[in-house]
Amino acid sequence: MDTAKNLKKKIESYEKIIKIDSENSLAWFKLGLSYHKIGNHKKAIESYKKVAEIEPKQLKTLTWYNMGCSYNKIGNYEKEIESYEKAVKIDPNNESTWYNMGIAYGRSENHKKSIESYKKVVEIEPNNELAELAWYNMGNIFGRFVDNKKAIEPFREAVKINKKNKKAWNGLGIAYFKIGNFEKAIESYKELVKIDPKQIETWQTIAYAYEKLGNLEKAKESFEKTILKDKFKFLRDDVFLCPRVDLVTGEQNLTLQKVNLDTNEIEFEDSIDCIHTAVTNISTEEFVDYQNTTDTQEYLKRKILEIRSSEELKEINLTPEEKFNALKSWAAGIAEAGMNAFLIQDEIDKNLNLLYPIMHFLMRFMVKADRDFLPEFIAKIERECMFEGIRHESSFIANAIPILEMVWANYLKNKMIESEDIETVKTLLALDNSGKIFKTDANFLILLKLAEPRYAKSIMVPEENEKTHNKLI
Repeated sequence: MDTAKNLKKKIESYEKIIKIDSENSLAWFKLGLSYHKIGNHKKAIESYKKVAEIEPKQLKTLTWYNMGCSYNKIGNYEKEIESYEKAVKIDPNNESTWYNMGIAYGRSENHKKSIESYKKVVEIEPNNELAELAWYNMGNIFGRFVDNKKAIEPFREAVKINKKNKKAWNGLGIAYFKIGNFEKAIESYKELVKIDPKQIETWQTIAYAYEKLGNLEKAKESFEKTILKDKFKFLRDDVFLCPRVDLVTGEQNLTLQKVNLDTNEIEFEDSIDCIHTAVTNISTEEFVDYQNTTDTQEYLKRKILEIRSSEELKEINLTPEEKFNALKSWAAGIAEAGMNAFLIQDEIDKNLNLLYPIMHFLMRFMVKADRDFLPEFIAKIERECMFEGIRHESSFIANAIPILEMVWANYLKNKMIESEDIETVKTLLALDNSGKIFKTDANFLILLKLAEPRYAKSIMVPEENEKTHNKLI
């Protein structure tokens, strides 16, 4: 085994041989090889130069090749190319030398000479692993620096040799996409995802290609492959909460769908971008360990206090999968809460001071999905505010305010009051004809005036007359 200690001993041995026989080309060659392995490339080059002065021919070819490799390590690409050129003059059928020369010319940005070198590789042996790499590198050069049309043949040759060459399939897809042959681009990218189904960016590109072809249905199907998603029934059998996370960007999205249960088609849907995460200094392992202990609650409380009092919490970079677990957990809880979900979410929204409250989004969707939803929800609030047959007014008003806040937000967004919002205002007015709910906020009085101008005048607070009326005494 070539450990550093063994290599040092080998170097000492070869140097002793050379002192006795300075023309021993094999000793010089092995000395150069040992120096190369320990990273002393200057010494390696010196040793190889000595071999190059001595015969035999076969060893000399290998020496120039190895010298080129050593020059590569110290970044002298000009000398590296010179070494390979001398090697192929001695042995023009050495495919490894031509391949390395192609790489060296590429690093020197001499793309023409690089392609010529790779062509020599595939002429010598067209079907081995080195030929596959040479074809791929040729395609890469054509695609990046010359012409995408010319890149297609080399990439195709590479995948003929190895059908599982992911880089070549990707390069082929890019070349076809750039010349506008979207059908062939899709074919190439589909071969890539056969090899690696988790190629998320590839599914996105397939979707873009379908969009270019005008096939929006297939585009949507392809985009769906890049999304982590789940479904939870919400209040009805045909309404679903769908948490979604983009595997590429990590963006979280909550989609609501109303589905036709006979055809399984989506009748309508809406979505909102959102952020759900869990911040804790309790590791997953700790949580599992303490889950079955008797003092779990006390332990977790103590850890929570540590979190809240800590001033050294770091920002957590969650993976898309972790973000999905957080979002999915929240969606499952909201779905399970049923009608109580709106009041629970309203409290969360207010604590977070959200610009676009999620409660409004949930409620607006349910109003659209079910005409009976809002009257039933308001009736539920009223029932829960009854005590010994008498409605607790303060509690009822507090629970009704989030509904009017939703109506007001929708009014500001659309610059008009919609028919379902008018019905909401009327329903609340019927339950509170004295207008106590509406008097809690000047904005609610505006809604009342828009929805029921007949009753608004008697409920609204009279505006003060800015001008004083002077009368003679």
